[in-house]
Amino acid sequence: REYLLRRPDDVAMQTYLDRLDQKVRGSDGKEGLDGFCTRVGELGEDPDFIAAQEAIQMSEYYNPSKAWSQKLGMRLAISKGEIYDAMINHGEGPGDPFSIDHIVDKTNAAMGGAPIDGVDEVQWLDSFLTIRAKTIKDLANWQTKRIDFYRELLYDGNLNLDGPIWVQLEDQVGGWTINNIYFGRFDIYSNELSQMQEGTVGLIS
Repeated sequence: REYLLRRPDDVAMQTYLDRLDQKVRGSDGKEGLDGFCTRVGELGEDPDFIAAQEAIQMSEYYNPSKAWSQKLGMRLAISKGEIYDAMINHGEGPGDPFSIDHIVDKTNAAMGGAPIDGVDEVQWLDSFLTIRAKTIKDLANWQTKRIDFYRELLYDGNLNLDGPIWVQLEDQVGGWTINNIYFGRFDIYSNELSQMQEGTVGLIS
């Protein structure tokens, strides 16, 4: 929809949107969606499509996470980053046990309040990470490597997200997964990914 506000002349995408609306209302099957993924791929470098994605990212994730950080009294970059990541992963929804609302409420209950109430922000974030990981394991049975990523940075004392921070990703069926993170001292592999140079700093590609 956001893209079509910018490109109402894209008749093919409007047809796909109409079909997707039908599916949301309960229609089964993939009829009418042939070529949809190909069309989205073709729009990957389209400025209007990119602008639409960024607009949704801002309205659905960044701005709400910023509001949560302000409400909770977050000052540290690592706290703000984790709240943003949780917003993407969980979304909002009072009464939803998977939502960020529920995780924040449980953390506040465990800590006796939020940083804005005078609770130590590092301790609050540590509790939030623990409760978020348990929520994911109990309700979705997903991996928690994104949470482990933040916990390692927290325990290393990298509260301002000072770089360099490298993330080792692996492309798997169903999407990318985080294999490891590196902060401070790193190992760098050659372009052939076969020989490792000791004591250097660099990116694992």
